[in-house]
Amino acid sequence: MYWINRTKNRFYSVTIARDLFGECSILKSWGGVNSKLGGGDSEPCGCTKAALLRIEEIKKERKGRGYDLIG
Repeated sequence: MYWINRTKNRFYSVTIARDLFGECSILKSWGGVNSKLGGGDSEPCGCTKAALLRIEEIKKERKGRGYDLIG
């Protein structure tokens, strides 16, 4: 999923990924739209259901901070 905050010209994205042991993690990245500055993080979730629930929380957080869901 990908969000953009047009007023601040920032982006935020999340992806679900599995590690070699089959456990799910959420890969997060953020930064400026036309900038090389940004960061990333990985959040272990254990299973797909937990990862999807966490992404729903992230959706609410991003919306509260003025980000629009792009895809």
